[in-house]
Amino acid sequence: MKRLKYIEDKIIEDISNIQKRCNKNRIKSLSIGLLTIISGACVTIFLGLRIEYLEELFKNIALICGVLVTALNSIEKYFNYRDLWVGQTVHILKLKALYSEIEFFKLGLSNDKNDTIQDEKLNSFFSEYQKIWEDISNKWSYVQKQPLQEKQMK
Repeated sequence: MKRLKYIEDKIIEDISNIQKRCNKNRIKSLSIGLLTIISGACVTIFLGLRIEYLEELFKNIALICGVLVTALNSIEKYFNYRDLWVGQTVHILKLKALYSEIEFFKLGLSNDKNDTIQDEKLNSFFSEYQKIWEDISNKWSYVQKQPLQEKQMK
């Protein structure tokens, strides 16, 4: 029973930790996306404004907004906040599914203290847990290497 409790505790802890990182990456992704959209719209607006004596200022503001769009797109491309956010969401769902499977398994156990949990099933749960973490590691590595690979291809 200790091994099953260990796996459950690890899953709960992992879901909490990944959820925190997921929320941070979601906020970063949405913030960068929103700032990019607003900056792009400002370029159009400031280039279209025709007010005497302010046209030069509007052109300079539009230029700054254009630079901001480029910088924000580069940041998003390099850090891949959206890919991390989506990947973390998928992994949270996998961990929750595994947790549900363990809970369902526990319901089938009798209340008898002598009841032993099948080692094969416990090993299966732990193998699935390790597979999920391998997937998390592979996804993180892929997302981090992606900008480097694209630079090398050019």
